[in-house]
Amino acid sequence: MNLKKTAERLLELDLNPVPVQKGSKAPVRKGHTDLIKKDEIADYPWEEIGISTGYASLNLEALDFDLINTEEPEEYMRKYNELIPKDLMDKLVIQSTPKGGYHYLFRCPKIEANQKLARNEDGKAVIETRGIGGYIKCFPSKGY
Repeated sequence: MNLKKTAERLLELDLNPVPVQKGSKAPVRKGHTDLIKKDEIADYPWEEIGISTGYASLNLEALDFDLINTEEPEEYMRKYNELIPKDLMDKLVIQSTPKGGYHYLFRCPKIEANQKLARNEDGKAVIETRGIGGYIKCFPSKGY
């Protein structure tokens, strides 16, 4: 798959693409929260891809579920999803992550910086937000 074309398509959708080093979560482009211009896409190696959250992607925010930090991941998500009204759930973009977690993506009028919303008994994050200053890896990166 041509990730440069994917990056261009993300721009068309008002999402700010982030080039990511293969096999890592490290962004290649410094200042990934600044909007990349279409003519800059060719300047970067696109081994894997992500999306900036926050202002550069028109107030995109993500809930990042790290289910590896729960004892019963399926039950945890079932209970969580029961709390979300169906009309809202139908609007979310949801992707799975390589370690069995999920990203719930949405845009909202007011966003903040990344935050930890829920932790397990050991203090490890279970739910975090990705907002201003953040980004997520995404499909078609391996495992997403």
